[in-house]
Amino acid sequence: MHGIYLVTDQTLCLGRPLASIAADAVRAGIACVQLRKPHLT
Repeated sequence: MHGIYLVTDQTLCLGRPLASIAADAVRAGIACVQLRKPHLT
């Protein structure tokens, strides 16, 4: 897969739903969205 990738976490979402951010990113040409949750067990 080639293109620009978005990596985000809950803090960076600033209260916006991830689905909304991902949809906006895909419309803007982002190839992949990754949600980081490093503190999950």
